[in-house]
Amino acid sequence: AKLDVHERDLKIDIHGPRIARKRAKEYIKLVMAQRVGPVYMDVKTKREDLTVVPVPSDCIGYVTGKRGSVLRSLEQEWGTLIFFVKDEKEKDRDRDDRDRDRRRRDRRDPDSTDSLCIFGPKRGRYGAHLKVLSAVEFKSKGWYLDRDNDGPKFDIITAEDKEEGWDCEHYAMDSSDFSYALGAGGSTRMKLATASGCIIQYIGNVAFMCGKKHERKRAMDYLAWLIKQRKGSVFVEDAEDRDDCLIVDVPQQVVGFITGYKGSSLRSIERESSTFCFADGGKGKEDSKTERLLIFSYSEDNRKKAKEIVDGMVEQKMREDSERRHRSDRRRRRRRSPSSSASRSRSRKKKKRRRREREDRREKDDRREKDDGRDKGDDRRDRDKDRKDEDRKDHDAKTKEKEGNEDEERRRREGDGSDEDSD
Repeated sequence: AKLDVHERDLKIDIHGPRIARKRAKEYIKLVMAQRVGPVYMDVKTKREDLTVVPVPSDCIGYVTGKRGSVLRSLEQEWGTLIFFVKDEKEKDRDRDDRDRDRRRRDRRDPDSTDSLCIFGPKRGRYGAHLKVLSAVEFKSKGWYLDRDNDGPKFDIITAEDKEEGWDCEHYAMDSSDFSYALGAGGSTRMKLATASGCIIQYIGNVAFMCGKKHERKRAMDYLAWLIKQRKGSVFVEDAEDRDDCLIVDVPQQVVGFITGYKGSSLRSIERESSTFCFADGGKGKEDSKTERLLIFSYSEDNRKKAKEIVDGMVEQKMREDSERRHRSDRRRRRRRSPSSSASRSRSRKKKKRRRREREDRREKDDRREKDDGRDKGDDRRDRDKDRKDEDRKDHDAKTKEKEGNEDEERRRREGDGSDEDSD
């Protein structure tokens, strides 16, 4: 159903099929009832959208989390509505009876349990159910798992769902395999669950696969292959015959680029395409120039998406390698002459001839500069000599003129003296 909340009018519009609208209305009432106190329900009444999980009383706080944070995260992950309820019969008891029940529970009765209701679709309910059992087993060891054979003490699949092909299988692991199969923050577990289309949850060191037969088969295969990767390569014999596998031939020189450092690039491809990928441990084609990359997923679209990413990365790497080789060859050709000895000899002679020509040009330029400098010095000396000659001539002319004036003055005075004597 689709819900539209009108905060101003304090109304909620519910859209969808009739049964979906009916369930949505019931869920709204149950959520609102939690605000004022405990929720009372007849948990024995069977409903198609409800799973009731008994939780030990000493684990309620751990399962709920601070302010219900754990339950809210479960609801968001699996698309469900989860809360604790009390049996509707307790609603008619008086307060003293309820206090007496609470005091008896405080004495940590090992058989005391509370009912946790999980509303939603079947797949979401089973996923949340296994998650709750994992939290309970962590808090109270041996509550769900049999310590003798690491198997479950009771079956969570109903008879009706088993008729539809649903079931739950388990796979026990040691501590090292468990850490590897879990991954950081449960990332590896979620990757396998997403790729296989099966519910996978770890309870203790036991992996539980819940779903239909073909889903459980895929999940079991993926988990087994993942664990084998810790100790070496994995070869899938029937990869060509599987309907959940897509094979991509990758050139050997590109395999390292596709996988990345410690598989980081391959993990990125898996996250982006919701697939499970690894390099096949067997040989590729007969020429041994390629390796097979196996892409697993229940969804054909997801497998094609992963193949497109891989093809793009291969093309990018091949283009970069080609450009790098081209640049390297070009630098090598600049550094070295052709490989033929005659060509190398001719090249050396050309270099020597060019070197001699450059030296001759430098010598001619030096001589020309020296000659130009000497000519400039001679011109300067000639100009100085001419200037001195002109100065000397001017001085001589002035001297002669002065002497002539003095002679004329002396003759004039001598002439004046002779005239006075005659008188």
